[in-house]
Amino acid sequence: MVSVDDRTDLFAGNRSARSTLGGRLASIVGSLLAVPLAALIAVFWNYLREQLSGEGPEPDPDEAHTPSPVTS
Repeated sequence: MVSVDDRTDLFAGNRSARSTLGGRLASIVGSLLAVPLAALIAVFWNYLREQLSGEGPEPDPDEAHTPSPVTS
């Protein structure tokens, strides 16, 4: 199973810091929304960076392309 932190390059150690900061800014609701909001921002930031650099997304190693057999 892949966690949100693995897919968005968020550090797991910062999870408590994000929740604490969200709690400080917007009470309990902020604490609950801090981690998903940080993940959303990270995904958007990575997408924007890829679009501006002109590079495609990094290939997923789990989806290795294997050529299909050629039949004649």
